Amino acid sequence: MKKTESSVSSKKRPSSKFVSATTDSHEDLNPPDSTAAEKSNEYRIVRAITKEDKEGIFGFIDSVDEQGIRAWAINLDDISEPITLNIQLNDLVIGCAFANLHRADISEIVGQKVYCGVQVLWKRMSIPQEHEHLQDHAEVKLHLVLDGSNLALAPVMISFDKLSSWFRASVVKKNEKKSISPTQCKSSFDVSCNTDLAQDLNNDVKLIAYYLPQFHPIIENDEWWGAGFTEWTNVTRAIPYFKDHYQPHIPSELGYYDLRLPEVREAQAKLAKEHGIYGFCYYYYWFEGRRLLERPLQEVFDSGKPDFPFCICWANENWSRRWDGSENEILVQQVHNEQTDEEFIRDVIPLFKDPRYIRLNGAPILIIYRLSLMPNPAKTAEIWREICAANGIPKIHLCMAETFNLTEPRQYGFNSSVQFPPHNLVAGLENDKIDGLAESYTGNIYDFENVVEEQLGRGIPLYQQFPGVMTAWDNTARKKKAGNVFINATPDSYETWLRGAIDRARQSLPKGEQLVFINAWNEWAEGTHLEPDQKNGRAYLESTRRALKGTSNWHLLLNYADQLSELTGETKKNFIADLRFSLERLTKVNQHLLGVMGNYGIPKFWTNMKKGLPYAWNGLRFYEGGASDLFNLNHYSKFHGQKVVVDSLQKLMLDGWAYHSPQQKLAADTPTYIVLQNIALDESYFAPIVHRYERADVAEYNQNPNMLFSGIKAMVDISSVPPGTYELIVACQIEKRVVMTPFKVEIEIV
Repeated sequence: MKKTESSVSSKKRPSSKFVSATTDSHEDLNPPDSTAAEKSNEYRIVRAITKEDKEGIFGFIDSVDEQGIRAWAINLDDISEPITLNIQLNDLVIGCAFANLHRADISEIVGQKVYCGVQVLWKRMSIPQEHEHLQDHAEVKLHLVLDGSNLALAPVMISFDKLSSWFRASVVKKNEKKSISPTQCKSSFDVSCNTDLAQDLNNDVKLIAYYLPQFHPIIENDEWWGAGFTEWTNVTRAIPYFKDHYQPHIPSELGYYDLRLPEVREAQAKLAKEHGIYGFCYYYYWFEGRRLLERPLQEVFDSGKPDFPFCICWANENWSRRWDGSENEILVQQVHNEQTDEEFIRDVIPLFKDPRYIRLNGAPILIIYRLSLMPNPAKTAEIWREICAANGIPKIHLCMAETFNLTEPRQYGFNSSVQFPPHNLVAGLENDKIDGLAESYTGNIYDFENVVEEQLGRGIPLYQQFPGVMTAWDNTARKKKAGNVFINATPDSYETWLRGAIDRARQSLPKGEQLVFINAWNEWAEGTHLEPDQKNGRAYLESTRRALKGTSNWHLLLNYADQLSELTGETKKNFIADLRFSLERLTKVNQHLLGVMGNYGIPKFWTNMKKGLPYAWNGLRFYEGGASDLFNLNHYSKFHGQKVVVDSLQKLMLDGWAYHSPQQKLAADTPTYIVLQNIALDESYFAPIVHRYERADVAEYNQNPNMLFSGIKAMVDISSVPPGTYELIVACQIEKRVVMTPFKVEIEIV
């Protein structure tokens, strides 16, 4: 499975230039001729990439429009090597991009699936202040430069007024977050600069979570179970039946919500989307024209909010007092005949026409939970298709849930089936192994890890089957002592299973139809929910995102490979790519820690701010002079006189260089201080620079060996500094005077 994140490779890049891949004309694209390009030594158009090309770096800017930039870049010497591109306006960096999206056209040329596409939004970039003086009619050069080199894609010339209007629109639209700097983007393991488009464009697989609407009161539940009954009533009454039995499940950040509130539904969709969930599958309760628990979905349909994909699963069984579809104590009976089934499809046709409804190659997908209850499902499927076609829906995709040992959908006239755990799972009973099991308990206990191992070893059927997983399972909140429990269900074991399901979908399902279903988003009374709880927080959501992006940690990847019956083909390639990414990330973190931590676990550059100035400076004269440059200040970089906002509870982490006099020879232990000078008040704070480091580039550029130790790193505790705006200064004592060298950046401490 390919990842949507990218780590910075340490390999030396080849000397090839970027070349054009297309002769198509694009609006706003004006590549220069090859002669001028070669003279600039910055980029060179050689020829389009062909199947005969086996080495070199290729790339092209496909389009520039009001949304952002679309391009691609690939290194044929090492296709797996991540490519990072700096986005430049004239000669100033305005953002960065990663070539990590799937490109089918380039894949066809190369002969294998490659992830070389670039898509970055304007809201992820910022126009430098240096360009504010440009006239609206002026043209600027927009190009993408290979990080760490002078190689670039053929640039685009564009009018500054058009570019400015796109930037302004991206900032205003929906009050989006501010752009991040190139250094932030490059150093981040989660490629946040591309995440808005990566989920849909880079992941063929779409994750759909089942959604239970019974978290609001209805008249029927008041009558059957007591006033105010909702699913939360069952959840809060749950008790443990053995040692370490996790009950009750208590929600955390979303709380005991009420689905009648639109802000709750919006928060759910936002949380799901952020963690890779493509859409919800709502359980649909319809009984001979009578709908129950319909309000949440009806309000989603009526309001158009949240703007989040959805489909439905018809829960077409009896509604009984025991909540298991049995014929005992029936509360609402489900009647299946030709007339009622025809009425049902007419009832849901408006949902099919909603632009948010999930479709497979244009066909709305409809899941039937219990197909075995239909007397003639093939005839029903035929009637449904005819009615939909007559109502402007040319085709529908009928999917059968694999419940109660039902398989092989084609014999029933259905397009596909979907795995629906815990139905049809294979697992041995664990009751005898459970410590402290209550005598009153009559349910069954299974091992979740055994289920995962068995599922990963299953073969792929000859018919179209959508993989399905569950996060856990424990329905004792509903069935009390008769409930079933799966022990050893953890975010890691779920992530392993989900990863296998995603690989399975990619291997077995056609493009545009690679769905994986998760049980469930919010089945709290059955102990299977992605929504955060007080025990695991967002762990299941984060596992979902990692499994989809291919960013699982190395030990989980090895465990996954160990449980597979075989590791070949696409699965093997994806596994190796993801393992490499995980280990490279771990190596990078270790290198960073070794660089900043001392022998005893204390940061090398740690220091604390104190009020005033060093006592040793009393009676000395102060001068301003020297030169300096600041590369990084916390997560900021590329300073152009802007103000940096820092929380006083954060540490001030900076990296740069400074020298104060060409005649002064700097050393690792030259007494140096960081000074924060309050701009509005006559008030200063200082902290020592514990260690200077070598900057050969500064010494060579100035042709002065005295400047070798001009490098400065510091990790400063500023918790004692009151809020205000401060000038950042590097101060150094030279004989009987103190030279103050400003970094030309203002820090606002809040």
